[in-house]
Amino acid sequence: MKQTQTIPRIAEWAEAGGAMPLDEAVVALAAVIDHLDMYSDTYEADRVALLSVGAAVWQMSQAPVKAGDVKSDPQG
Repeated sequence: MKQTQTIPRIAEWAEAGGAMPLDEAVVALAAVIDHLDMYSDTYEADRVALLSVGAAVWQMSQAPVKAGDVKSDPQG
């Protein structure tokens, strides 16, 4: 899948509720990194890119929730 197809697909999944919890996302990325072919010509670049994504996910998971980011319960 090409970038021009992947980026909109990621947004569609997120909007449809398909995103996994952040802690699970970090575990999933670690598994993908673990399965990379270390003999591939692109191994190091792929590993660095995935580690960068993992760092972004980790950072988001550690960020405090702002009051404006929490949706109020319509029932309560």
